[in-house]
Amino acid sequence: MVDQTAIIEVGIKAIQAMDYLIGKILDLRPPISDQVGPPYLLISNPTLPEAVEALCHYQALAYSCLFDDGARPASEGTHFKKLRLARVAEFRRRCPQVEINHLRNRGFRNAIAHFDERYLKLLEQQPNDPRFQDLALSHRSAINIGPGSESRLIRVICYDENRVYLFGESINIVELRAEGEAIIRALGYEFDRNIPKREAE
Repeated sequence: MVDQTAIIEVGIKAIQAMDYLIGKILDLRPPISDQVGPPYLLISNPTLPEAVEALCHYQALAYSCLFDDGARPASEGTHFKKLRLARVAEFRRRCPQVEINHLRNRGFRNAIAHFDERYLKLLEQQPNDPRFQDLALSHRSAINIGPGSESRLIRVICYDENRVYLFGESINIVELRAEGEAIIRALGYEFDRNIPKREAE
C-alpha cells in the first residue's frame, strides 16, 4: 500500500491556511451599531477578494486531499480510486467525531474552478441586473437587488451571517473555521499562522 502521508500533510496545511485567511477576513469586520436597522456599511478592501479567493482554493485543496470520497471521472482509474478512498477512510478513522459539512462543501470549489463559466452564464441570463463583487457588507439587508440576488453576489461577505457568497454558493466561514480547528486538534497538530505556499492540486 502506498504511503499517502505527504498528501495528508498538504491537506492539513490547507486547513491551517484557511484558519489564517478567515482570521484576516474577520479582522475587517465593521463595528457593530447599537441601533436596529440602518446605517449599514459596505466595505471595499483589496484584502477581501484575495483572501476569499485563497480561502476557496485551500478549501478545495483540503477537500481533494482529505475528504473526497465521491465519484470522479473514469480517467482516475480503479487503482487510484481505491487508494484515494483508503486515504479518506483512514483520515476519518483518525477523527471520527468531527463534523465536516463545510469542509466537504463542493459548491464553493466548483464555483472557483468554473469561475468564468458561472460569470458568463450570469451575464447571459441576467445582463441588466445589478451585481455586487468583491465587497463586504455589515448586514445582508444592506442591499436589495431583487429575486435571485444570491447568484449575483460574487465574492461578497455578509458579516451579520458570517457568510461568503459566490454565484449562488455560500459558506459560513466561522463554522468552517471551527471544523478545521477540531480536525487539527484531533490529529494533534498545531496551527501554523503562515499561509503555506500554494500546492498543485
